[in-house]
Amino acid sequence: MKFLVYYAGDLANVFFIITVGTGLYWLIFFKAQKSVSVLLPMRAQEERFVTYVGCAFALKVVGFKNLALMDSSSSLSRNPPSYIAPYSRILRYAVSTALWLVIGIIQIVFFAVFYERFIEDKIRQFVDLCCMSNISVFLLSHKCFGYYIHGRSVHGHADTNMEEMNMNLKREAENLCSQRGLVPNTEGQTFQIAVSSQMRQHYDRIHETLIRKNGPARLLSSSASTFEQSIKAYHTMNKFLASFIDHVHKEMDYFIKDKLLLERILGVEFMEPMEKSIFYNDEGYSFSSVLYYGNEATLLIYDLLFFCVVDLACQNFILAAFLTYLQQEIFRFIRNTVGQKNLASKTLVDQRFLI
Repeated sequence: MKFLVYYAGDLANVFFIITVGTGLYWLIFFKAQKSVSVLLPMRAQEERFVTYVGCAFALKVVGFKNLALMDSSSSLSRNPPSYIAPYSRILRYAVSTALWLVIGIIQIVFFAVFYERFIEDKIRQFVDLCCMSNISVFLLSHKCFGYYIHGRSVHGHADTNMEEMNMNLKREAENLCSQRGLVPNTEGQTFQIAVSSQMRQHYDRIHETLIRKNGPARLLSSSASTFEQSIKAYHTMNKFLASFIDHVHKEMDYFIKDKLLLERILGVEFMEPMEKSIFYNDEGYSFSSVLYYGNEATLLIYDLLFFCVVDLACQNFILAAFLTYLQQEIFRFIRNTVGQKNLASKTLVDQRFLI
């Protein structure tokens, strides 16, 4: 049962791909025939097929919706006096999903090939910001698995003026200082980490101490003695994580390695972190998967499926488009509101300090 629940998202993607392929099959072979030899499924069979609809405004404006009519003509326009066949759910689904996916692929290619290369890459900028601020990020998305961003400044400090900061960047560009990577003479700053149970237990003990000290949400309003205890606990956590990265704790040490090709393909780790934690080199910035920013594909498919459910219920493209946009805004609002509270709790930073 746990296996099925864990891979529910992958199963949903499989069903999505199958239905898209089925719809495109009927669209291509039914519309391309000169003499009708391939027939659409019967109405009773069609009702079993889940209708997915997308790109409502493109369908209405451009006229692609006419390809979903139950006749073999591939014309995009219809004269009002002429006979207009009823819509086929399968053809309607095929046209809309094809347009949706084409637009999505164009956007992905544009951002990956052009925008992130020549304009800005926000994930890479975040890693650079961590390094310039002399802040490393230790992120555990699961109990013993997470991500690490090595943001330790190669200049030893970050509290400097603009002139000195510019000089530091110039020194880096001219290779007059050490590189930013965790391993000497490398540029690797991002890692996937599998921590040992002993390291996780030590981390939890310090974290529980911090939570008991009134927690970060009431840090500034707490008494002086509680405030001092909380500050000591914060220093203990920072000192422990910094010493862990510097290989101080030999009983909780770690080593760095590259993932095997099969591990990269399957998205799993074959080696268990028994005595030592494992840091996997991660040049793809996969830590973005825990951010709203890094789940574009999941959100794309979810919006498409939501659109389909609404259209199946009301048979109205415009209403489905409006409700899809509305739920996007609702989820964005919830993500911003709840995300700040979660960030304040998990990072042990007072919420009032978050921008």
